Amino acid sequence: MQMPYSASSHASSGPTLVPKTPERPQPRWVLPLLVSLTALPRLLLFFLNENYYGDAVARTDLAVRWAAHPHWISSWADGTFQFGPLQIYLVGAMLKAWSSPEDAGRLVSLFFGIGAVVPLFLLSRRLFGWKAGLWSGLAFSCWGMHLQMSTTAASESLGLFLALWVFYFVEVALSENRFGALAAAALFLNFACATRYDCWLWIPLIVVLLFLQGTDRIAGATRAILFGLMSSPFPLFWMQGNERASGDSLAPLHDIENFHRTWVQDGLSRYGQIGFRLHNLFFWPASALATLTPLVALCGIAGMIYAYRAFPHRRWLLWMAWIPTAYFTSRGAVLMTFSPLARFTVNQVVLLLPFVSYGFVRALEKTTTRQRRLAQVLVVTSALIGPVALGLIAHHPQSRVARSLEPISPVSKNPPGVIQVAHYLKDQVAAKPSADMAGTVLLDANSRYFDVLVGGFCGLSEEQLIRARWDNFKTLLKVANLKFIVLMDDGQLRSKLSLVFRGPGVEVLGRKFSEISGFFPPFHVYRAEP
Repeated sequence: MQMPYSASSHASSGPTLVPKTPERPQPRWVLPLLVSLTALPRLLLFFLNENYYGDAVARTDLAVRWAAHPHWISSWADGTFQFGPLQIYLVGAMLKAWSSPEDAGRLVSLFFGIGAVVPLFLLSRRLFGWKAGLWSGLAFSCWGMHLQMSTTAASESLGLFLALWVFYFVEVALSENRFGALAAAALFLNFACATRYDCWLWIPLIVVLLFLQGTDRIAGATRAILFGLMSSPFPLFWMQGNERASGDSLAPLHDIENFHRTWVQDGLSRYGQIGFRLHNLFFWPASALATLTPLVALCGIAGMIYAYRAFPHRRWLLWMAWIPTAYFTSRGAVLMTFSPLARFTVNQVVLLLPFVSYGFVRALEKTTTRQRRLAQVLVVTSALIGPVALGLIAHHPQSRVARSLEPISPVSKNPPGVIQVAHYLKDQVAAKPSADMAGTVLLDANSRYFDVLVGGFCGLSEEQLIRARWDNFKTLLKVANLKFIVLMDDGQLRSKLSLVFRGPGVEVLGRKFSEISGFFPPFHVYRAEP
């Protein structure tokens, strides 16, 4: 298949314009094709994957609570904790039409995950022609990590959809000097900021890039000021709400910082100081190589480098990838105040895709047609085999290798012990409602949040489940009608309660419970004795 550029076309191009490739075939069928190819693997994986990574279970739980008592969310104290409110609204609305909490959030991610290929294609086509849009869409359709995000209830699928529309409309605004496109970009950026906090960084970044773009500083200042004003309503509203609720306008961000401080200490204990710095230094490029597959990522990196030299007016998009990467890398590798996860990189990694075909052709412009075709086959083959291989490995979650690769694979499976305990509680408690079921289960908590997962999958109501993670659990225990206790080897209940272990049983608050055998570590399930 012919790529969009040749050596001769590049040589004849001017310093600022990409040569127009004839719109053949028409995008009216290219885009439906890409949407179909993007949807197919995601629909297949939807029936296989489970909510696990990216706080998917916690976000679903918050959406269930909001759906039960819909209200305007004005701060993190209104039921979102450190999360943005937009996804809570969307999943809560989905719960009105789809009663299964386990699937409602996943359906929202599926819709926006498939839809994200539309702005990606439109952006790539504006930059380098319809063939660049085709190739970026094809690479996106089999992007393993995004396959997982599109089939679980975390926020990255929605966030990336909104981010790509921001990039597209900024490009339209700059290339065509259209105020309407600038307003659309600001609108989508407000939505993105209401979804994920890393998007807040884009407001000052895009304002500066708009000001510096072109030679007319008055026009640049006008664009920058207007965009800054139009993209600030949600952040200002959210900061005011948090200030009134907690006295801290940036309370969610500070709460997230606490998580990162813990993760940094975990990373230091695992890698040592030098190893942790190196880990963070190479994390973003390593994520691109591992998740997009090396050949696709290398073509994108090469395309960015060539485009930086050839098209100065496109550099704003490159800075949108490079500056956040440099910021988070410096925080991790130099300041050691940030510990990244692979899913944190998606908004930067995705910007490699519009440059894949351009980088491929420029890198191989002096090779023969046969060599280029062979290289095309290798790139396409690796793009397909990579996520399939990761998925097959991660499909067996008992393996240590599978657990380490699963965050970047198409597959998302819970540890077997989590699902085993959750299904047992669902069968024994949730499926047998009665008048005296309040406070039926006491659930231990651990640092890996297995209790959150069990609580999300067991189907028990808040009244039936007493969680050791909540501060008021001792008060609830005083009036509880405990029938089951779930302990973990690394749990917190051993230090929070006076547990007396007698053989295979345990005594809690003077009541005896017998252990039920057969559960995977670290879980131990106990039933109250008659």
